[in-house]
Amino acid sequence: MSNSQPGGEPILAGLRYIQNIGRFESIQGRPETALRPLTLLYSKNGRGKTTLCAILRSLTTGDPAPILERKRLSATSEVKAVIDFDGEMLSFNGSNWTAKGPRIAVFDEHFVDGNVHSGLSVGAGHRKGVHELVVGGEGVRLQRRVEELTQEISSLQTELRQKELAIRASVLGNNLSVLELPHKERANPVSPLGNLRIEEFCALTPIENLDQELEAATRSLSVLKDAESIRAAEEFRPVALPSIALDEHTSLLTTTLPDLEASAVAAVTRHFNELGANGERWTAAGLEFLGQGGECPFCAQDLSGSELIAHYRAYFSERYAAHKQRIQDTRSRIAADLSGDRLATLQRVLQDEKQKREFWARYVGLPPVDLDLEELAAGWTALRDALLRTLDAKAAAPLESISIEPDAIDASGRYQAFAETVQSLGAALVDCNAAVLQAKEHAQEGSARASQARVDQLRAVQRRFQPEIKVACAEYLTTKLKKTEAELAKTEARAALDEHRRTVFGTYEVAINRFLDTFNADFTLDELQPSDARGVPSSTYGVHVNGQSVGLAPPAAPSPSFRTALSSGDRNTLALAFFFASLERLDLEDTIVVIDDPITSLDDARAFATAQEIRKLEGRCRQLVVLSHSRALLCQLWERADKDQTATLEIEDDGPDRSTLKSWDIEAAAVTEFDRLDRLVRDFAEGSQGDPQKVAPALRILLESFLRVAFVAHFTPGSQLGAFLQRARQALSDGSPILSEEGIRELDDLRDYANRFHHSTNQRGWIGALANVDGRELRGYAKRVMRFTTLDGRVSMTVPGAAQATGSGHAGEASR
Repeated sequence: MSNSQPGGEPILAGLRYIQNIGRFESIQGRPETALRPLTLLYSKNGRGKTTLCAILRSLTTGDPAPILERKRLSATSEVKAVIDFDGEMLSFNGSNWTAKGPRIAVFDEHFVDGNVHSGLSVGAGHRKGVHELVVGGEGVRLQRRVEELTQEISSLQTELRQKELAIRASVLGNNLSVLELPHKERANPVSPLGNLRIEEFCALTPIENLDQELEAATRSLSVLKDAESIRAAEEFRPVALPSIALDEHTSLLTTTLPDLEASAVAAVTRHFNELGANGERWTAAGLEFLGQGGECPFCAQDLSGSELIAHYRAYFSERYAAHKQRIQDTRSRIAADLSGDRLATLQRVLQDEKQKREFWARYVGLPPVDLDLEELAAGWTALRDALLRTLDAKAAAPLESISIEPDAIDASGRYQAFAETVQSLGAALVDCNAAVLQAKEHAQEGSARASQARVDQLRAVQRRFQPEIKVACAEYLTTKLKKTEAELAKTEARAALDEHRRTVFGTYEVAINRFLDTFNADFTLDELQPSDARGVPSSTYGVHVNGQSVGLAPPAAPSPSFRTALSSGDRNTLALAFFFASLERLDLEDTIVVIDDPITSLDDARAFATAQEIRKLEGRCRQLVVLSHSRALLCQLWERADKDQTATLEIEDDGPDRSTLKSWDIEAAAVTEFDRLDRLVRDFAEGSQGDPQKVAPALRILLESFLRVAFVAHFTPGSQLGAFLQRARQALSDGSPILSEEGIRELDDLRDYANRFHHSTNQRGWIGALANVDGRELRGYAKRVMRFTTLDGRVSMTVPGAAQATGSGHAGEASR
């Protein structure tokens, strides 16, 4: 049979089985312990109410901790629990529940400790718990989303740092320091040069023809760094080796003057040979001294008929002389062109051009120079010496055909090749003078800092797209994007949470203060606001007591605070107000409400008001379960409950350290001390039944109990009848009566009679008075007391300030 409410909503139908949890070693549910829409459970302290609340909290949250932390120390088997939820068995198997439980709102010490206060203090955890209570399910969902995104962002940030480490620190830095700048730019740099941020580095894009761009930028930077040296450096100039035409030498060496008579040549040659060294030169000089007639310059002998003289004249003709001069001129020219001094000068020029090329190559693109000056000197000298030897041989025999030496031919080839190289290189370097002049102009007008920035950028791009760095940057950017998206989502969730909090916090503060007023509290909640200290969603508030606001935390110097301004009952009342306010944020038709010992430390006035608020939950929530050690509270709830929808249970001892669950006879428990005294006095008044010595002392107690309920605002616990009468007379005199003049006189008469039998008002004679009590007189006063306490109309009373819970009914009902 279903235990659903009349509306059809399923409820907790029974505690089918509990094993090894708290004092419940092993209990099984029975039909008489079934739960109903209203379940009232009585238990003395320390019997298991808190354990049942822990089981239900674990059921609704799915958290096994509330159960596992209450495992019996003596248990030899696993903890188990089976809850009947409208026919569906929800089981705890020792570690988890087999299915998700219904929504259960539990008020107990765990709620108080987790959300309101722990003993005398309110900590960060309590303020966070209050925050969750205020924002409700939707707010908690947003808060959890913010917390999840915060954790995700933190994890992504850690991952991002790891990705950064994967990108070597060396690839991010600039290599230019201020000291590397030209002197004119050191004193007032345009902007500091620092490292690229990792985001900037990974965001670099490829550049077409990067190598060429970097080379040009590097040269431009070099120009600007060495501006003074560049402005002073010379351009290139043409360089060429002396031109040596080997064909001309070959033609000269083979020239023989074939039209000279062979006989003359042979005769003269023989004569020259006979004369020995320098014979030809001596003979040629002597011919100039022959007279016109041909006389010998030594002996004046006529030589006209001499055949040898005729041969001489043919041999030493003008053509021959010119031929010999050509040979001599050629030799002189070769000796001059290929002289050692000319070679040294040329070597210096080539070395200067080579060094100039090395200088300018740092700034402009130049052809390579590969000149071996030692090879040049060797070829130069070899060619010169070979040519001079052949020319000397020709000069010694002008009319003979001389063959050029093989060494000369080889040396000439090497020389010509070197000459062509020098000429080509010199022309190429001269062609680069336009670029040199541009470098000079750039050195005059450019900025080393801007150029360095360009070089740094190009070098960074070059490093950025190295294969391993390219992969690392891609992973970094992916993680960075995830973090950015998470941050955006967090911002949106945070904005939604803040908007939600702006709406609910003010409403919640009003609700709490309304319940505090209902519970007759003499303090209010003050400045309930959301807080985000250290990034954690929380709350803050104060307590307004006696016109002053006190904070939650103890101040540095001794002064009032939460721990000193509120009593134990005040703190419990505050917790109840928080709980009842939180219920207003729930869909109660879908919520099971469990309340454990709600009136602990409360006085009668607050306990009565609390019971009224609990009673208002009946029929509004899916199911209401109230656990208490106060029979009076449970009886008060039971008195006006639908008995068909109400279960009354009791937890009682089942051994030294064990508890069990059974049905509770609440009707028997509902007979209170007031009810007993009322029946005692009533029976005596109506039929003189009872012992007069027991009835007489009951009169005063019955009157006080009635006034404590009927005039709750004026007859507080501990009050005396005399003090109340004095207050009633003063109120009547002030024009705001709480009791009519007739009522005051009647109550005073009843008090005066009852005091005769009360030990505190008749310390010496109360025993004797009891011993000699007049039954008839007692019966008359008993009737008057019953009329007064039942407000039957025969005593006119005005009670505008009283809490008239009774109306015209029996005073016993008011006590409940």
